[in-house]
Amino acid sequence: MPDALEQRIRAHLAELDQAGLRRTLRAPRGIDLSSNDYLGLATHPCIVERLATAVKEFGAGSTGSRLLRGHRDCFEAVEQKFAAFKGTQACTLFLQRLPREPGCADHVRRTGRRDSFR
Repeated sequence: MPDALEQRIRAHLAELDQAGLRRTLRAPRGIDLSSNDYLGLATHPCIVERLATAVKEFGAGSTGSRLLRGHRDCFEAVEQKFAAFKGTQACTLFLQRLPREPGCADHVRRTGRRDSFR
């Protein structure tokens, strides 16, 4: 026999079901306008092939902060290629949202230059 907590949970779930408010997980369908893969690149054959090659060469996982032990030569190579593409002397790519904004703000504060972010 279920205990009082389980009974309350089951009753609440039944209320949600009756009201049509119970959420379930299901595979996405239709046009994707809200996920991190809205361009559909997660399954693009070229991306999948390059990712598999990179995992074989460099391993899987984030390795930790680049400032501590996570820096890899391949990161620097990407930054050099992107700097050449943009016609700048150098660049730093931030892979997460939070560090990027303070880094940009600090760059603007120190140099007064905003044009490098276009």
